[in-house]
Amino acid sequence: MAIEPYRDNPPRPLAPAPSPMPAVNVNVGASAIPMILTPAKGPPFIVRALWYIFVGWWLSALVIVAGYILIGVIVGIPLAFALFNRIPQAMTLRPRISRYAATIENGVLTLTQTTTPQRPWYWRGLYFLAIGWWFGAAWLVSAWLIGLLIITLPISFWMYNRTSGVMTLQRH
Repeated sequence: MAIEPYRDNPPRPLAPAPSPMPAVNVNVGASAIPMILTPAKGPPFIVRALWYIFVGWWLSALVIVAGYILIGVIVGIPLAFALFNRIPQAMTLRPRISRYAATIENGVLTLTQTTTPQRPWYWRGLYFLAIGWWFGAAWLVSAWLIGLLIITLPISFWMYNRTSGVMTLQRH
């Protein structure tokens, strides 16, 4: 006579083995880590301070003037804005900050360099032609003058970082 294996002796569920760490469920969505700002490594502070004292203050003024000369040549506008974005670097060797978006897909964290969505180009162009070019000049001259005092240098950097927004309504 053959014995059917599960009829007389049904299997019992196994009890989970005790673990030293309690199980915790964690849900991490893509919005948990929306943006990561990473500054590049730059020169030491003392080098940056000496650069500002001996070179940076006058070099940044030349960069501003060169940018406005390029704006006057119309074709040089993209190069002018590239120069305007580099004013803090010319002034104190300050490295640029990159913005990354973090997404989690299938348990893998992915970082991609991002930009903020912008207004339509025709609105930004009209604003630049009507207001931006002269208001940007006043903004940059003010930022440069504020930056001459070492104590107000952070305000100057704040203004330089917003120059493209003041001149063309660019979002950051």
